[in-house]
Amino acid sequence: MSAEACIENIAIHTNKDIEFAKANIAGTWSNLVSKDEKTMALEFVLKADDAAITGEAIIKDNGEELKLDHISLLNGVMKFTFFTKRGAIVEAVCRIDGNSMQARLNGAEEFYGNYALVKKSM
Repeated sequence: MSAEACIENIAIHTNKDIEFAKANIAGTWSNLVSKDEKTMALEFVLKADDAAITGEAIIKDNGEELKLDHISLLNGVMKFTFFTKRGAIVEAVCRIDGNSMQARLNGAEEFYGNYALVKKSM
């Protein structure tokens, strides 16, 4: 494959993920928590433009707003990290399907759980 063809292939693949992000990722994603559940109330607020996906995780139980880092998106799977206020790093792997997201949150020493989130807005 020539260098030009390789660059074209990367550009097409990258543009596909950017368009997917702008159409499907941007918005506020929240999990539904009933009063008797031990699951934390969680929101991801995500923005997407031509250059990048940015966002924050909001822990509704204690009001923490945490900047998302190392965001990647490939074939509908988004990965990112964030630091809790206590300094623990959390890695998220999210699978997006329409207006629903399945997120798995792992810490270095603690499993934070699996979350089903729904998209609230853009």
